[in-house]
Amino acid sequence: MLQVLFALNEEYCLNEKGALLISDKFRLKPINLRENIERAFTLLSADGQSIGSAIAVLEEISHDLGALLQ
Repeated sequence: MLQVLFALNEEYCLNEKGALLISDKFRLKPINLRENIERAFTLLSADGQSIGSAIAVLEEISHDLGALLQ
């Protein structure tokens, strides 16, 4: 998702480790992107319900990215 976001903003992603922080400065980005990605990672645990919740957050981000393409 971050690779797509970098492309939309006509930037190169040279280091994946800092990509999320760099994306905070982009003009084109989903609202609350960093917070939502961090929330998805926080939700991850061994139980299926938390994994489903994390997937739902990532699907929401994916939907928001798709809206930027239109």
